[in-house]
Amino acid sequence: MNYRGNFHGEAIPCAVDWARDWFSADDRQRIARVFMRWIGHNLTATVSGMDHPEPVGVTNDPVLFEPKNRLRTALNNFSTSHMRNILFMATVLDAGDEPSAAQYGADNKLAHLGYGSLGDYVHNATGAWLYTVDEALRRYAAGGAPAEGFEYNASGVARIAETYLALHTTGHDDTAIHGPQVLPQNNAFWDAVIPAYLHLISPTPGVIADFNWLGELYQPANYGDMESYYVPDFTSLFGPLGVRALLIGDGARLDVLRWLVMHTAPGGAARLFTRASDVTHARTALFYYMLFDPSDPPPSDPRPALALHHHAPGINAVSSRTGWGDDARWLTWLLPWNDIDHQHGVGNSVQFWRKGEWITKEWSGYGYSASLSSFKNTLAIGNDPATGTLDFIHQAQAQGSQQPYVAAGDPTLIARSDGPDFTYVTGDAANLYNTDGRFASQDVLEARRSVFWLKPDVLFVFDRARTGNEGRFKRFWLSFFTQPSIQGQHALVTTPGGQSVAVDTLLPVGAMPQADASRPWYDLDDPSSGDQTATGDESAWRLRVDAPGDPADATFLHVVQARDHVGQHLIPTLVTSIAGADFQGAALGDVAVLFATDIRALPTQTTYRVDAGVTRHYVTGLDPAQTYDVTAASVGGGKELRIRAASGGWPTDAAGVLAFQTVGRRAVTPLPGGVDAAFTTTPMDQIAVPDPLPDDSGGGGDSGSGGGGSPPPDVDGSLTDLVIPGLTPDFDPAVTEYTIPMPAGGAVPVTATLADASLRLFIQSAEVQSGAVWTAWVGDGKSIDIVIYFGWTEVGRYTVTPVGGSAPAPEPEPQPEPVPQPEPAPQPAPAPTPEPAPQPEPAPVPAAGALSDLVVPRLSPAFDPAVKHYSVPMPSSGSVPVTATLADPTLKLYIQSAPIASGATWNAWVGDGRAIDIVIYREWTEVDRYTVAPQ
Repeated sequence: MNYRGNFHGEAIPCAVDWARDWFSADDRQRIARVFMRWIGHNLTATVSGMDHPEPVGVTNDPVLFEPKNRLRTALNNFSTSHMRNILFMATVLDAGDEPSAAQYGADNKLAHLGYGSLGDYVHNATGAWLYTVDEALRRYAAGGAPAEGFEYNASGVARIAETYLALHTTGHDDTAIHGPQVLPQNNAFWDAVIPAYLHLISPTPGVIADFNWLGELYQPANYGDMESYYVPDFTSLFGPLGVRALLIGDGARLDVLRWLVMHTAPGGAARLFTRASDVTHARTALFYYMLFDPSDPPPSDPRPALALHHHAPGINAVSSRTGWGDDARWLTWLLPWNDIDHQHGVGNSVQFWRKGEWITKEWSGYGYSASLSSFKNTLAIGNDPATGTLDFIHQAQAQGSQQPYVAAGDPTLIARSDGPDFTYVTGDAANLYNTDGRFASQDVLEARRSVFWLKPDVLFVFDRARTGNEGRFKRFWLSFFTQPSIQGQHALVTTPGGQSVAVDTLLPVGAMPQADASRPWYDLDDPSSGDQTATGDESAWRLRVDAPGDPADATFLHVVQARDHVGQHLIPTLVTSIAGADFQGAALGDVAVLFATDIRALPTQTTYRVDAGVTRHYVTGLDPAQTYDVTAASVGGGKELRIRAASGGWPTDAAGVLAFQTVGRRAVTPLPGGVDAAFTTTPMDQIAVPDPLPDDSGGGGDSGSGGGGSPPPDVDGSLTDLVIPGLTPDFDPAVTEYTIPMPAGGAVPVTATLADASLRLFIQSAEVQSGAVWTAWVGDGKSIDIVIYFGWTEVGRYTVTPVGGSAPAPEPEPQPEPVPQPEPAPQPAPAPTPEPAPQPEPAPVPAAGALSDLVVPRLSPAFDPAVKHYSVPMPSSGSVPVTATLADPTLKLYIQSAPIASGATWNAWVGDGRAIDIVIYREWTEVDRYTVAPQ
């Protein structure tokens, strides 16, 4: 229910629906009893900690919208899967197929509310689950861009689409009975989801080396966990939306969805039949069959009718482009909230595409290291040391990253503007760097970025990083595929496609850019631990700029130019105000772009000087409620511009951008501002103000575990039992320090039982159920920390330290399915099935084996190509990095059914006891296999 139901949870009820007449009356009653039990599990099932509506059983009541994090988790892929599964099991049998209400007994979890049959749970699926999903989409995914990132777009949102289709085909999409949430057309998200998708993918496809056998692939503007870097097949989302459009007669939408499935999935139209015949996921194959009638005309490309600018306010995503063809330029900027699984530290991240390739993009990957802001084309900012014992919080703080799960509050998009000549956006991410009050990392006062894209080829990027204390580092990061060449404040990059990129650092004064080749290793200090970079992402270098002296207040200004050839770059110069409010900016050629140093002050006047050749001026950060007079005067060989608020002057655009041009040295005339522009309604003094301390931290699948405040004075944070082989001294609840002999295998089973079952138990930073067995790794001398929390407040701790030599390895015990709160559970990408081909005889395999190397942390025994079976200790995170290298690179490598490039790292999920199968093919004949089993 917790994990596996996410992928094929619809399969059993669908099979029962299709094969109903083959079952006897007794069979149907038995199936009904099983479904009732499973529905009961789904009501409170949890993987990420808060992924079910609470209070359980309440329907159509706004109490389900609180707290904020629980409502947001309604968008998590596990949560939407539980919703779908409940609805499917509630609708596939007829009333006459069920036993009496009394026969369900304790399996009917809502019998006390009058639920007597499976069909009654339609009210729960629509009134609790879909009710919260509908609200969450409106608040936190408005504009059609899902919260969890690109990879999970095709799963989490797909489950919602499948739910709508099931409601329609079973006749339960009646708003008079179940409310407006049962119709997708009642939520604007579903009108925006297609434009948002198209604005999140590259203008054109191309070949990605690691996946060249798939043909041409679109590339995503990614912003969350990603294992394979390309736009996957979204038929799981577009299929149910398309079939529903077909059934209700919406031909226009059906045509668009058919085009998306035909052209944007891997391989495009050329591989349509290959994808449609792939029965790895039968659901997807069926949707292909239902979507495409051979007699239908080819679908039309919907993109020419779309606006070139898209704003998704739910996650503060802005996408702007010059077109959809080979020559297109494309800018994306992101400032999302960060509270649920699979989200990364991407606040204020900028990405830029030009002429068929990325100029710079975030470094995509899967895992906590890959999620750090230092890999996301944004700032890293030093902060107060975090309290508590959760490793991922300390790692984020140490790296100056935005915090996953426990951010102090939401960021603020302050202004955005798009017009024919420029796109401008500015936002503050300070709340994302700070933790909430439970973890005490709260020294970031401002983390504001302003990006001004002077179309088509120049970005001006202005950052202000401000902390309450000196000595906090402030660091600018920008990722590239190739190594930057640096001379002073000037960096030059040649892209793989031969384009030239110049990055000039104008602020901070005295900053020295440097090239950094470090990668998001599983353990940042240990390259042998594995690389969390997504397969297919060619990011290899980062430009790093530190504010000298680690001041409390630092400003960064970078000018990024992308050109066809090196000789086309212009030399930017720094422009600063000389009177009035403090503005900083740059002049490049005939253009000057300025930014308000303190945008929160809504400045009303400033004066600055530029060279005589500067004729176009864009001054950002002004008060959009004011009008301004602009005067120009000759000064020496240049000109002086004075801007001041005045009644009857020129208005800025709605984002506070004043655009004008000078003719000669004096005359001034206005230029067009942004056509699509807006300014925040958040009061300036409320930007970066943290949320109140959470009063519900979720977890455990219950509603009573308390929040993040002070625990009651009588809370019992002790254990009643602790079972570990060789524990010394014997367990006593009052004794908190123990030792064990070092086990031969490096791993040891731990069973801890809480005195108060409503509290939360963590073993080596992983949440574990009270009384369940957890396999702890101590082979590297790591101690076993057993910590008890009330909400997120620590109320008890026991430490077990391995000492001395080895003890006999314990017999492996069943490993419980993990509840990775807050560790996200990786979800392996499906392996596409290739076109059927003649099966050649396999070529002889070298006696030594088909792998030349296999790197898995703590692999036992040591790798030998001739040895086919290995073991690894069960990792606390549930996943382990695997790097396999083929002896013959012409063969094909699959790890856990996913195609992997030889020598690339794959994060394999083993948390549910799943083995790691490493299979080598010649064409599609298996020639060798290795198995790594978790213990």
